[in-house]
Amino acid sequence: MDTDTHQASAPIGAIAKMKKSIIAAIIYATLFLALIISPFIEADAVRFFAENQDQILAHAAQWISHIGSTAAVLIAATCLLFWKNKKREWIPALWGSVLLTSVTVHALKFAVQRPRPMGNILFVPLMGWISYSFPSGHAAVASAAAPILCRGFPRLRWLWIMFPLMMALSRLYQNLHYLSDVAAGITIGLTFGLLTVMFEDRYKLFEKVKIWKKSSR
Repeated sequence: MDTDTHQASAPIGAIAKMKKSIIAAIIYATLFLALIISPFIEADAVRFFAENQDQILAHAAQWISHIGSTAAVLIAATCLLFWKNKKREWIPALWGSVLLTSVTVHALKFAVQRPRPMGNILFVPLMGWISYSFPSGHAAVASAAAPILCRGFPRLRWLWIMFPLMMALSRLYQNLHYLSDVAAGITIGLTFGLLTVMFEDRYKLFEKVKIWKKSSR
């Protein structure tokens, strides 16, 4: 009986992994296409958003950007994972994914030093440096957290998938980034997030990091 159940569950697991691989391939193909065509449409996109500004949408975009800052994402996602005892093992993975993504993004910003659209330059408080345009840190951080949140709360996976897309759109609407900035940011963050999940599934390294005491309940 147990053998039959195990044999029946094996194909189901293989099909689930295949579906995930197909979805990941589609996402990366879309991002790659966006990076290829972005140089040809970026100027038009900047002009479109500049000429179609709405006060309500502008305020909404600003609020979404605030939610997508590195500190906000780490605090909110950590609280969500800490809320459920069985999800807490993913907290170190979350921090590792987001911090590695943030370091990579800022290194690329200083290497490329691309000015922001419409002459927008952001000064980062308390840091004393200029925040350049490429790649988008907000889109990258949201994408880095998404795979971990999908593992922690799979029933809300479509919410976590939409989060980086909404973040990218908010940055484009505010004319703070080009299309290639957000596409590159999502690619970087998603890559670190997926690699972190794969690494944890295989080696259980972060699970061994005991930053809390599991309750006996």
